[in-house]
Amino acid sequence: MLVCAARSPMQQAATMARGWPADAQESVRPADGLYIDSPLPRKVWMRKRLIALVTWMDSKDPAGRVRMCLSALFFLPAVLMPFQGNHWSHAVILCIGILLILAGYISFGLVSHRHLRYTREELVFTPLIFVTTTVLLILVFSAYYAKLPLVAFSKDDRPLDGLSEAFYFSTATFTTLGFGDIVPISVLGRWIVVFESLLGMTHMVVFILLFLRNVDFDRPAQEGDEAGRDAGVPAGD
Repeated sequence: MLVCAARSPMQQAATMARGWPADAQESVRPADGLYIDSPLPRKVWMRKRLIALVTWMDSKDPAGRVRMCLSALFFLPAVLMPFQGNHWSHAVILCIGILLILAGYISFGLVSHRHLRYTREELVFTPLIFVTTTVLLILVFSAYYAKLPLVAFSKDDRPLDGLSEAFYFSTATFTTLGFGDIVPISVLGRWIVVFESLLGMTHMVVFILLFLRNVDFDRPAQEGDEAGRDAGVPAGD
């Protein structure tokens, strides 16, 4: 049982050494005197450590290229997960795959928001980034539809035959078109279709908010090239 104990000057010094206020409340175990930190100082400590981590990453990777590549690496194991059907259950494969896709997408969005800046002349590259990321996400989900018995044709219950049919269904799902010729045939299939549809709608919103809002219409192209060189990005021809 934990009880609140009076704090000695030594305990106050230990608290201040951790970067917390001197009057921060703590609970201790009477037997051994070990600290059980209260929620408020713990949150402050975690926030400071998180800010320090982000600052360190910005100093080591100012252009965000390394973090962009690391975020893309999350999608590689996500694509390979459907091929583990002989070793793991379909539910485990889908859970791990969805977590990997979410981790990669969130990391990509954060890095893009913090580091990608465009001039008016460079705005043409924005749709290219959007189309590229869209196709990559559709391909990731296509691997699940092609390798796992999740969906089938509604007319004759025939499973999907190859990556081309899986890519077609994944495109219709990601864009929320839903023609109805291919439907989920299991609970897991319904869940992954719901997840891909929500991610497709979110991707459009993220594209508008995080990419188009980063266009600097007031900065000339030459200044944009100089900023790119300072960040390690080669200037355009």
